[in-house]
Amino acid sequence: MIAPSSETSVNQKISAMEAVLASRTFARSDQLKRFLRYICEWEIAGRGLELSEYRIGVEALGRPENFSPVEDSIVRNRAHALRKRLEEFYAQEAPENLLR
Repeated sequence: MIAPSSETSVNQKISAMEAVLASRTFARSDQLKRFLRYICEWEIAGRGLELSEYRIGVEALGRPENFSPVEDSIVRNRAHALRKRLEEFYAQEAPENLLR
């Protein structure tokens, strides 16, 4: 696996994201797909450092404006599930992919 760098084009990053979103592994995981698309789009736009647990909860996962990451662990739980699902995707459907 190679880590994304400034040499990785925006189109390559978008293609990698779209491949994951269209996969069998994510076929029935609309919430995880929204989460992944959201964080990828922010990162591709160069705004990844602006992401927060609150912002993800409200904007990607549909929590209300009064969402409290301290009281509701949905973002941490979904992030864990997303990492596990990505591991499954790359192990089963795309082990040859270098960009992850």
